[in-house]
Amino acid sequence: MEHGSPGPADLLRVMLARPSWQQYAACRGAGTSMHFPNQGAGIADARAVCAGCEVRSDCLDYALADPSLGGVWAGTSERERRRIRRDVA
Repeated sequence: MEHGSPGPADLLRVMLARPSWQQYAACRGAGTSMHFPNQGAGIADARAVCAGCEVRSDCLDYALADPSLGGVWAGTSERERRRIRRDVA
């Protein structure tokens, strides 16, 4: 195994640390590229997936709780989440 590469035990820890609601996310298995659009391009695709997601509110709570998360979560951009945090503070 290459030094610094995650091993099977590391990957298992990451998987087990994920919130259980993520297994029901509409974006599960879709890859991450649409959720990390370049300068706003492509955010509509991520929003469309998020729009019908049954765990969208859980996803938004998760993203709001961790300001370090980038990309689109629950159909919101990083900027939108900063605004939400500021407005509720």
